[in-house]
Amino acid sequence: MNWLKRMKVSTQLIAGFMIVAAIGALIGTEGVLKAAQINGMAATMYEREMVGLRHTAEANILSLSAARSIRAAFLSTTEDQRAQHLQDVARLFENTRNALNESGKLFVRQAGKDLVVETQATLGNYENSVKEVARLLQSQPLSESSPALIQLADVARPLADKLDESMSKLVERKNANADELNQETSQIYSRIRVLLISLTVGGVLAGIAIGLLLSRSLTRQLGGEPAHAAQIAARIAQGDLTVAIHTQANDRTSLMAAMQTMRDSLVGIVGEVRQGTDSIATASSQIAVGNQELSTRTEQ
Repeated sequence: MNWLKRMKVSTQLIAGFMIVAAIGALIGTEGVLKAAQINGMAATMYEREMVGLRHTAEANILSLSAARSIRAAFLSTTEDQRAQHLQDVARLFENTRNALNESGKLFVRQAGKDLVVETQATLGNYENSVKEVARLLQSQPLSESSPALIQLADVARPLADKLDESMSKLVERKNANADELNQETSQIYSRIRVLLISLTVGGVLAGIAIGLLLSRSLTRQLGGEPAHAAQIAARIAQGDLTVAIHTQANDRTSLMAAMQTMRDSLVGIVGEVRQGTDSIATASSQIAVGNQELSTRTEQ
C-alpha cells in the first residue's frame, strides 16, 4: 500500500470517484443489457408464440369449416349445391394445410416440431378420408327437399358462416392488440435504454467532475499535499525554523500559508529573544566589569 500513500491526494480522490463512476457505468450497462434481453424476449413471445397461436387457431377453424361443408354436401338438394360444398371442402383443406405449415415454422423445440408433424399427418389422413366420402357422395342420390333442409341450407348455414367470420375477426382483433402491445413494449424499451445510457454517462461525468472539484478545493485549502504539510509541521515542532515552505502566489488562507506565517513569526520571536538575551549578556558583562573595578579601588 506504499504506492497509495505516495499518490497525491487529488489523484487519490479522482481515482476513487472514477472507480465509483466505473461501478455506476457497469450497473447502467448491465441494466441496458437486461432491458434489451427483456425486450427481445417480449418480441420473441409475440413473433413466435402469438403468431404461431394465430395460425394454429386459424387451422382449427378452417378444419371445422371443412367438416361442416362436407355435412352440408350430404344434405344438398341440388347438384349445384353439392358441387359448391365439395369445392368449399377442397379449398378449406388447402387453407388448413397452409395455416398449419405457417404455424409449424414457429416451433423451435423438437417436441413442438414432432407434434406439428403428427398433426400434419393426421390432417392428411382426415383429408383423404373426406375426399373418399366426397367421391362416394357423388354417386349417391340427392337429399329430398324438406322444410328442415331448407331451414338448414338457407338460414342455419349462412348463420354458421357468419359465426365463423365473427370468430376469425375476434382472433384477428386479439392479434392486433398483441401487435400494439409489442410495439409499445419496444417503444418503452427504447426510452428506458436512452434514459439508462444518459444516467450512466451523466453519472460518470458527474463523478469525475466532483472528484476534480473536491481535490481542487482540498488542495487549495491545504496549499499542498497533506503528507508534505505534516513533514513541515514535524520539523517546526522539532525546532527547525529553516524549513522551506512553498506556497502559491497570493495564497493567504491555506494551511501551508498559515504555517509559513507561523514559522516567520517564530523566527521573529526567536530573533527578538536572542537579541534580548544578547543585550542582557552584554549588560551583565558590563556590570561584572564595573563591580570588578569597584572592588579593586576599594582594596587600594
